[in-house]
Amino acid sequence: VEYADFQCPHCGQFAVVQFPTIRQQLINTGLVRWRFRPFPLGWTWSDLSALAAECAGEQNKYWEMADALFSHQADWVRSTRSPAGLFRDYARSVGVDVNPYDACMDSERYAGRIAASHDAGLAQRVSGTPTFFANGVVLDGTRYANSDAFKTLVDSLTKGRR
Repeated sequence: VEYADFQCPHCGQFAVVQFPTIRQQLINTGLVRWRFRPFPLGWTWSDLSALAAECAGEQNKYWEMADALFSHQADWVRSTRSPAGLFRDYARSVGVDVNPYDACMDSERYAGRIAASHDAGLAQRVSGTPTFFANGVVLDGTRYANSDAFKTLVDSLTKGRR
């Protein structure tokens, strides 16, 4: 489980640099089931970016939208104007039908889910992002900031099961 904020620079770096290898080596091979939990830290566009990912997720494009938000983070993270138009463009670029996406964004129907995810993180003592858990145990964020550490962890947990 990863608790992250789309506006967090550390989360963005992890998502762009390390996560593709984790996806290829551990997720796509079936060794790991990865759960992403939004944990908005209260920055200007934290909640809006989490909502954009959830709304894309209605069309089974959550991960594609998450990738777009993180890979284009530098384009919107410091904006003084709402990046909603950019988020809509990202959604379109990953294959989302923008009419239902717009309705979802306007309704903010996932605001409660995002708040619940944040509350669940607080209950587990998440205080910063990214924070990772494996089998319910919090992982040292500095140690697990790279794909090699995750591969080593998974290898140690699955040893003897393959």
